[in-house]
Amino acid sequence: MCTQYLNANIALFKAVTKSNNDVIGFLEPFDCITADCSNNIVAIKDFNIITYINLLESSENKAGNILDRRETLDVCLRLTKCTKDIDERLSVDLDNFQIRTKNSNDIIYDACVPYLNFKRITHVDNIDLDIANPRGSYVIKVLVKIPSDEKYTVQSIYHLKIE
Repeated sequence: MCTQYLNANIALFKAVTKSNNDVIGFLEPFDCITADCSNNIVAIKDFNIITYINLLESSENKAGNILDRRETLDVCLRLTKCTKDIDERLSVDLDNFQIRTKNSNDIIYDACVPYLNFKRITHVDNIDLDIANPRGSYVIKVLVKIPSDEKYTVQSIYHLKIE
């Protein structure tokens, strides 16, 4: 079950351009990456994940709304191989972070409802694909929860093909 009033999206890029520590561009977007094979180890290397998360307050102050309650949101980006074979189902956590809404200066109040736009850049250096058939279809899941929840829920899924 997805979390209401929360949009989460990602985009994959080979490079991020910066000037004075400010991001000025994302280069070479992709949804298919070629695996590197050296020393009998298959890996994917050197790319960036841009995560966009938008939180909205509700006009009815819903009990489960993260921004209404000024809660912290835990986020996990997870790469998972798409397969029914449990021995081939590789899962790797790529990033974990929190969005703290309590006392946040990033909440915008001059729209129809208050909202918060969040962007994070995650650089991935190297991921070893240590399974028998590493190439194929994968997904990158954006998983979310509040700290009191035991388990994450899938908020969005992005397809990645590895050749």
